[in-house]
Amino acid sequence: MTTRGWHREDIKAAVRKTGITLSGLALSRGLSESACRTALSGRHPRAEAAIAEHIKVPLWELWPDRWQMAPDGTAIRLDHRKKSRTGGPSRQRQIAKGDFT
Repeated sequence: MTTRGWHREDIKAAVRKTGITLSGLALSRGLSESACRTALSGRHPRAEAAIAEHIKVPLWELWPDRWQMAPDGTAIRLDHRKKSRTGGPSRQRQIAKGDFT
């Protein structure tokens, strides 16, 4: 069973309820104006982290299809990029449970 996470409109509404737009949030974090909008439909790790931190919701709750939970409770970002030329596994990023970024 795959969990879908938050709907993009729910994320946008949660950000707007704090009194800022997605563009404003991106610019306040030193990102391009469209970065947070891009994160709603595709991978943009810095913008995803900015949104999650701003609305105080863990990344893996917003976008569970981009994360995998390890048995010890850490979240591992799934890396959907192609494997390296050497054929080794793609990189994964681990995050301790409770950390938003």
